[in-house]
Amino acid sequence: MHRYLLGLLLVGLGIVSACDAPTEPAASRAVYEALLASPALTRGAERDSSFAAGFRPYRISTGFAKRGGRVARSAETWTPLFDTLQLSLIPKRPPLAVDFTQEMVVLALYGGASSGGHVVRIRHVTLARDTLFVLAERTAPGASCIVTWATTAPADARAIPALGAPVIVLFAPYVHDCDTERDRPAW
Repeated sequence: MHRYLLGLLLVGLGIVSACDAPTEPAASRAVYEALLASPALTRGAERDSSFAAGFRPYRISTGFAKRGGRVARSAETWTPLFDTLQLSLIPKRPPLAVDFTQEMVVLALYGGASSGGHVVRIRHVTLARDTLFVLAERTAPGASCIVTWATTAPADARAIPALGAPVIVLFAPYVHDCDTERDRPAW
């Protein structure tokens, strides 16, 4: 009986792991690094740090199962996105304050991951060729890492100046080496 249940669990984990395949078109490393060298678009260090501190509880396990990006340019868009971000949290909190007359929120979503140890970080936001590019690092745990079996769906967000430009979220794949505590590119 136990072997049967273990077999079902392993098959189920294999199915969940298969869902981790990227769904967005991958940018080349050269394009990503060229955009990374362009000027950053921010609201200022104080606003960036206050929004990041408020967002911290929502970084690990969101309700977003698909990888990609989202944009909130109004409270009507931000409220349901925020509700999905805090799907696993109790008690529910009101959305982080955003002045949508001057700001908008960009989200980078890792998507569903079959274990702990996965992280997404927005590294740079820039305006190039009339398009807003959100550059994020998508870090997976390396072979030397001990992780939980809990499914996670990491996310990161930034409040940036309100712009009507189209938004593209690009992910750079990284792997975390737990022996050295360093992240290395996995392009």
